[in-house]
Amino acid sequence: MVKLADFGISRYLNKDEQAKTIIGSVGYVAPEVVLGKPYDKRCDLWSLGVILYEMMELEIPFARNKISMVQLAKEKPKVNFYNESSPSLLKDFADKLLRYDPAERISCDEILEHKFIINILKKIDSMKG
Repeated sequence: MVKLADFGISRYLNKDEQAKTIIGSVGYVAPEVVLGKPYDKRCDLWSLGVILYEMMELEIPFARNKISMVQLAKEKPKVNFYNESSPSLLKDFADKLLRYDPAERISCDEILEHKFIINILKKIDSMKG
């Protein structure tokens, strides 16, 4: 079982509340945070996408671009997957997490409906019984 957490600095946000603190590891920070815009829990979904991408590609997204995170956040390049052996459903899932516009990013509810996650949950369920 894998659990991811980072409570170095955390705060509970109400449903429609947005934070303005700028903190985090450069390659994992969502574009809206890099640009100093207010953000919500969707920035954590971006970071999850970065982690999944790194697990597939062995580098963070855009590492090959050699430009600053601010430039990347403004230019909004498309995420490219180079490792052909990574499952297409996983790539699709990570791609939906790595959308520049937070409104276009997959939501927590949509994550539970994504075929990649459904398949994992089915495997876990079959291991129980």
